[in-house]
Amino acid sequence: MSSPPNAQYAPETCQWCKGTGHDDHIPTKPDHPQPYSCAACNGQGRVQVAQPSQPCVHCKGTTVNPDPGERHGKPCDYCGRTGWSLRWIPPPRPS
Repeated sequence: MSSPPNAQYAPETCQWCKGTGHDDHIPTKPDHPQPYSCAACNGQGRVQVAQPSQPCVHCKGTTVNPDPGERHGKPCDYCGRTGWSLRWIPPPRPS
């Protein structure tokens, strides 16, 4: 999708990377010393969120699955790790 669906969208900080665009949840390696790009926001640090913005109803904006069981503590699948409901993620920037 190259543009958001018909709704009022505004940029909000990606909750997975806290706006850095880097995924600090993945440790760097000697052969890859730079931080990895955040997969939740495509390395942009922000996501387009339908307004008025609302935290994810499942994880409450924490980006982590709160359910007990094997998915507990794993990234939230409902919001795609962004922490927001009704979001649109622009495509990655060209390298």
